[in-house]
Amino acid sequence: MAGEAAKIAWNGSEPVAAIADAVWPGVQMGSGQGGSAADSGPTGEPWINANGWSIELARARAPRKTIWLVSKPKGNRQNIVIENAYLLAVADAAAGGARWLASLDEQLTEDLAARKEAAIGRWQKLAAALRYFEERRSWADSRPRAVVAVISTFSGANEFMSTEFLNLAARRNLLCSPLLASQAATADFKPLRAIVCVDEEAPPDALRRKLEAFVKAGGALVAPAWAKEFSAGGKPLSSPVPGYDVWRLGSGRVAVPTAPWEDPYSVAADAHSLISHREDPFLLFNGASLMATYLTRNGGGGDLLELVRYTAESQGQGVSVLVRRNYSSVKMTTLEKPEGVDIRQTKVRDGVELGLPAFGVFAALEARL
Repeated sequence: MAGEAAKIAWNGSEPVAAIADAVWPGVQMGSGQGGSAADSGPTGEPWINANGWSIELARARAPRKTIWLVSKPKGNRQNIVIENAYLLAVADAAAGGARWLASLDEQLTEDLAARKEAAIGRWQKLAAALRYFEERRSWADSRPRAVVAVISTFSGANEFMSTEFLNLAARRNLLCSPLLASQAATADFKPLRAIVCVDEEAPPDALRRKLEAFVKAGGALVAPAWAKEFSAGGKPLSSPVPGYDVWRLGSGRVAVPTAPWEDPYSVAADAHSLISHREDPFLLFNGASLMATYLTRNGGGGDLLELVRYTAESQGQGVSVLVRRNYSSVKMTTLEKPEGVDIRQTKVRDGVELGLPAFGVFAALEARL
């Protein structure tokens, strides 16, 4: 089963789903300076094309299917795709638990057919990256450690805002799990600290009661105007973000925009501030081009933090990570050093800091409790 993500029959019986409109991962390059200038978002930061959010949504829709990404390199005889870009395509898919359908640019295909030594070397590195993730395929069975859920139908009139929210939240490393509105009433909210309801229409009564109970028990809810009904009996609070009314309800909080949402970039940024960065299970330093996946390993006993570098050009500056829990050991593996190295843990005020050695497009931190 293959097609655009929005048109795939996710409830079908086929064991595999191939997303045909996956993006080629990397920092999006603009037309200025001969195409060498990176496009930027509203904050001036480079615009990153990534597929992690799309994979997460696909797995929410069809948790038993194997997900493949179909994306082609943007290269020809005049525009050679750099070696690390292929490694990035592999890592971008694998970090979300999917697989990339290998596709080569025109020049590399011709050079391989001619058995040129440099092309064979590039192919061998690509094969080694594929082998690295296949040997660790059990990682795909891990559960996200996200404490924020995004509830939506993710379709119809709600498709643009909800999917762009997931996309932009991922770029902020706001870890959140998509939760289909049809499944939310029976879902387990206990692991969650916050919920963002994106759809403008009010949810069914059963889900509304469940959301109210979640807030009263200490959760944070960010939702459109229909959530104002939760303000009855609540205590008004000062909002940390302009344009929102906030109430204390039981032990939790409800935040409602004073005007309808229009810009998903602003919605993602507002939600992150309203929920509070204190709820982030980790923080990255010197990681502007990095996107992360934080998972609890299948069977328990530890966590897995996967870092993907979307510049795909160099090892860049040293990166450090602040995690909120103590581990007995942390081991870092990369495509360059699959055997791994032990990472020193330094206790700081807000958790444990991990200083990482230089790496290319991918690093995995295997943390044991």
